[in-house]
Amino acid sequence: MPEIRPCALVPVYDHPTTVTGVCQRLERLGLPVILVDDGSGDACARVLDALHRQGHALVRHAINRGKGAALRSGLREAQRLGYTHALQVDADAQHDMQDLPSFLAALEAQPDTLFVGYPRYDDSVPRARLYGRYATHVWVWINTLSLAIRDTMCGIRVYPVAAVNRLLARHDCGDRMTFDTEILVRWHWAGHDLVNLPIKVHYPEDGVSHFALWRDNRQISLMHAKLFIGMLWRAPLLLRRRWRARRETTKATQRTNARSTHWSSMRERGTLGGMLLLVRLRRWLGRWPFRVVLWPVMLWYFLTHSTARQASTAYLKRLDPALTHRPARLFGQSFRHFLSFGDTLMDKVDAWSGQIARERLTGPGIDAFESAIAQQAGGLILVAHHGNLDVVNALTQRHPQLDLTVMLHTRNAGKFNELLESASGIGRPNVIEVSEITPGTAQRLARRIEAGGFIVIAADRVPLSSSRTRAVDFLGEPADFPEGPFHLAALLRCRTYYLSCIRDERRFVIDFIPLESAKALSRRDRHAWIGRCMQRYADTLAAQVRRAPLQWFNFFPFWGQDRESDVNPRSPDTDARYENRHDPR
Repeated sequence: MPEIRPCALVPVYDHPTTVTGVCQRLERLGLPVILVDDGSGDACARVLDALHRQGHALVRHAINRGKGAALRSGLREAQRLGYTHALQVDADAQHDMQDLPSFLAALEAQPDTLFVGYPRYDDSVPRARLYGRYATHVWVWINTLSLAIRDTMCGIRVYPVAAVNRLLARHDCGDRMTFDTEILVRWHWAGHDLVNLPIKVHYPEDGVSHFALWRDNRQISLMHAKLFIGMLWRAPLLLRRRWRARRETTKATQRTNARSTHWSSMRERGTLGGMLLLVRLRRWLGRWPFRVVLWPVMLWYFLTHSTARQASTAYLKRLDPALTHRPARLFGQSFRHFLSFGDTLMDKVDAWSGQIARERLTGPGIDAFESAIAQQAGGLILVAHHGNLDVVNALTQRHPQLDLTVMLHTRNAGKFNELLESASGIGRPNVIEVSEITPGTAQRLARRIEAGGFIVIAADRVPLSSSRTRAVDFLGEPADFPEGPFHLAALLRCRTYYLSCIRDERRFVIDFIPLESAKALSRRDRHAWIGRCMQRYADTLAAQVRRAPLQWFNFFPFWGQDRESDVNPRSPDTDARYENRHDPR
């Protein structure tokens, strides 16, 4: 980046009592000062000569030519002296110099931008001036077809010297009070960046004003008429530029939202106290009173969490395309989807409290799971965010010797994990945070599996930092699944299983399905094995989801098409950008 060399530019016309104080404050900011004497009287000229002898640059007009002419002379002198930016400061001491460092700091970050102050008045401001400025404000908003410029008459601004001088070579912008306004309008017309910054303004009782009521108002009126005519033929360009800027802003916002809608970026809503209250209501009053209280809670969540709601409706339409043409039914189904999620709260607490009887567990997975435990056929158990796997705890409690390690992304579920421990009085099982896996961790996992233990990991969510994903067919469309769990299975050379638990009225149906074994897997065949295992996992999950569609709890854009439409419906590289945010766990 080229070196930034700012200076202060002070136009002066008969301000002998205030200009010295203004220069002293600018010196404390470390700024060299260029003074432009616009035909001041003898008293002020002597003060300016003294300041010049102290080292300040001085440009002098023999006669008063107006503020605009003074600023043009000062900007040319600033460029001749090698300065890149000029901080314009009026000599009347009305502006609070303590606000100027914010202009200089902003300049460092955005050197190509023109920074213009907008006044923050105190009680000293004359009402006529305050209200009179709004006539100019309105005309500026009309002539720019924009509200981008908050105030065009403030005497504090930072000019990029070379760019402004090029603009002034084409448009002189007037010699007097019209300059301040016209330069900003033409800067905006040229498509340059402009930023408004606040500045406190005080009007001293003995302040000097050189505003000539009839002459300057006539010139300002003629200027606005001229700019209005110029705006008419520029209007298509200004509107197109405004539309393009709004579209880019929308894209940037949506890209930010896409990052925030990634499941690992979502934070829990509500408080731990509120969650515990719901749990206690369930225990005191029973399940149906609990549901009555839960209903408005989930309605609030449903109405306020637009990302989750949109993900729910997109998923339900994928399962049943007829819902696309039945919005009322789709809305109702989506709310039932949220209610189903709320119902799992109490089931989880009951499971960890040991209050789910063994008799309520059914399905072929029970015998298969207990047989694998008995045979010490350890391996990697792949699960999904479908159903309620915490209920399986009722099954594992019958096997105290079982070595079970759960790999979770727990950082965005701290409240809920705390709730489980507070409500059940039982600590969570051996949990490893998936973002903290090291080579040493992998070695410990391998030893546990060799001893007949099981590692549980969800394989249906792509971690935020993962770049290794693979698109496999899921519910009829390609969807990104993380390769990490399957790479882990291949590296550990172990069996893989699929475990699920679906609520069916008062019972819980458990499935425990062998997938692929990597025990005899060679390095050469690893890539093909991972693809085969991922597709089998996705097919198994799809069958389970179709059995219980409202127990699928991935409330974020899951399919590539959903993310693309959420971020930028016109951009074909959206999925690539999304995938590039991921690396293997």
